[in-house]
Amino acid sequence: FAFGASVAKSFTSYLAVQGNFNMGGLKGENGAEKNYAFDTKINMQYSLSGVFNFGSISYFKGALSNFNYFASVGVGHISFEPNSTLNDVVVPEAGEQHLTGTTNNSYAKTTEFVMPIGIGAKYNIGKSFAAKAEYVYNIAFTDKLDDSTVGGSGNDSYSYINVGVNYTLGKN
Repeated sequence: FAFGASVAKSFTSYLAVQGNFNMGGLKGENGAEKNYAFDTKINMQYSLSGVFNFGSISYFKGALSNFNYFASVGVGHISFEPNSTLNDVVVPEAGEQHLTGTTNNSYAKTTEFVMPIGIGAKYNIGKSFAAKAEYVYNIAFTDKLDDSTVGGSGNDSYSYINVGVNYTLGKN
């Protein structure tokens, strides 16, 4: 579960810049090691993205013409604290012996670069309000999000779906 806020500035009807701030967590299992699970606290993720609005599909009439579609790509930072378990036992801190006899890779609070890539749709409710749904895929420039670098898998990534309400300030 996560929550966040964003603010955007439109330069044209097709181009905008958007700042995002998110907090929450990631949970999952790492397939490289059996019975290995992670629970990563995201202290904050902030990013700046270019937003490309495709507008509405003009051949729709009525309520369907209120839909607008967009894509975004950006860059930002993510601050996180990964924690993991192996066979339901908490993995010790960095440098301590792992249950398998190897040294643990557990990381304390870490900040890394992230690249969010998103697609979504907005439905105009009125002159100033719109409902929004978006899918965002995040590429983290690190292999530490899941508290494991086993197998040298390269960069970790994660995605989320967000829904929200937009309010337009100023001229519409």
